Amino acid sequence: MQESPDVHLYSRRVLIKEKCQELLPHYLRYVKGVVDCEDLPLNISRENYQDTSLISKLRNVVTRRVIKHIDDEAKRDPEKYIKWYEDFGNFLREGIPVDNENKDALFRLLRFVSRNNGEKKLMSIEDYIKQMKEGQQKVYFITNPVYQQAVKSPFMEPFKNNKDVDVLILTSQFDEFIFKQLGDYQGKTFVNIESAYEEIQKDLGNKIEDDVSTHSRIPEEDVTGFCLWMKNELSDRILKVTVSKRLKDSPALLTGQMSSSMRMMMQMMEAQGGNPNVQQMQNMAKDNTLELNASHPIVVNLNQLRKTNKVMGSLVAKQLLDNVMIQSGIPFDMNEGIDRRYKMISKFLEMTSEMGDAPTETTRKEEPVLKQAQKMRAEGSDAKMTMEHTVDLDDLKDAQRK
Repeated sequence: MQESPDVHLYSRRVLIKEKCQELLPHYLRYVKGVVDCEDLPLNISRENYQDTSLISKLRNVVTRRVIKHIDDEAKRDPEKYIKWYEDFGNFLREGIPVDNENKDALFRLLRFVSRNNGEKKLMSIEDYIKQMKEGQQKVYFITNPVYQQAVKSPFMEPFKNNKDVDVLILTSQFDEFIFKQLGDYQGKTFVNIESAYEEIQKDLGNKIEDDVSTHSRIPEEDVTGFCLWMKNELSDRILKVTVSKRLKDSPALLTGQMSSSMRMMMQMMEAQGGNPNVQQMQNMAKDNTLELNASHPIVVNLNQLRKTNKVMGSLVAKQLLDNVMIQSGIPFDMNEGIDRRYKMISKFLEMTSEMGDAPTETTRKEEPVLKQAQKMRAEGSDAKMTMEHTVDLDDLKDAQRK
């Protein structure tokens, strides 16, 4: 890829400068062409050329023309544009943070996948806005490099049974930076579904709460105590524990200041053999909030386990957090995690062994029968011995008479 725009500047068909870098911004460095400006004086000097406001105006005009041409081509032949976008989309992303004047026009050229449209079909931000339900004022998104992982994310659960509200899936970490920088588009606010549930509850209603209301839950009188117990057990790794209003199928999730793009960057560094600052990321994770699904069997049974076996309950609570952190891409000390797993396995085997040694219900029912059989065997043996002894004495008396 060329390092600067390959655009030549002419004035009334007279070459003024070859490869005029001042005519286009750096993010359009793949553009090749010729610009012929009749208003540019033929005898312009290099010094005047550098300082003239005409070049600045010309730059703005040419930049807008190039962006409009791309937009026209995208509308004229969407399939051809998608193929072009796969190769040049990153250049468009590069321009949005640095070109404030044309950021909205560039943003319209970006393409995204969504939950409703599937992994193959790309859509623009305007396509998303057109299909928004009446009264929806927010554009929802989630960041994950793998589409299927994003669809199966716990944060997606509130949207599973609500097809009226779509979610954009940003597979590029740069897209999240762009969404955060822009903040909104045409009055529609961008909301990451990993943020607080209150941000999305208005558009979704109370459907999740209605769906789980019939399931077994942690008793209301146990909720506060259970959350305090969890916070105490995990105090070195999280800031807060609450009961989630959004979860239906997953036992728990984490919310906090660590964004998806940060986690993606760490995964990229690890994949490339880098050494991310794990300690710093762990410190950031300590500010996270653990949301628990009070209707999930794991959480319901954990509440009971903590009352009967505190040691095992503590190990399960920490393992649950480990699993949620792995699912969220948040790093933690794997050696400590493995040690916890070994302790939990050892404790489980001890409990299993104790259960095997203890008398079962069947054993209790069989005990009277077994004792009676043992008694009969014992009595039968004594009778035989008595009979044998009697025979021996009679024989001895007969022998004495003879």
